Amino acid sequence: MDERMAARAREAEEKKAARAAAAADADASVAEFEQAFSRANTAALDQLEAADSDGMEACAASVAALHALIAAAASGLPPALLEASQRKAQEADARLSAAKERLAPKKRFAFRNRAKVGGAPGADA
Repeated sequence: MDERMAARAREAEEKKAARAAAAADADASVAEFEQAFSRANTAALDQLEAADSDGMEACAASVAALHALIAAAASGLPPALLEASQRKAQEADARLSAAKERLAPKKRFAFRNRAKVGGAPGADA
């Protein structure tokens, strides 16, 4: 009887140690994600700030890497950290769109001769 109780106690200790190790691994992976995401986000935002029309593909790739990083770690992240990371990635998307719009060629405006285009409105007589 004492052997069974001792075996149960050992099993309980082993389970407790395994849970503690798993929790430590989860904490370490969350910390690693935070560091990696922070580095990637800073690099993406720096690229966007210094982007010219030739560097937009690299900026788009770095923003896509942010989304990939979030997707890879999403199952193991706390919900608050996941939402904050997604918000930052959406902000980077918005900055990328603004930079693309800013660097896009502007449409030229020119007056056109209405007679060539199809006549002046109301001049059908």
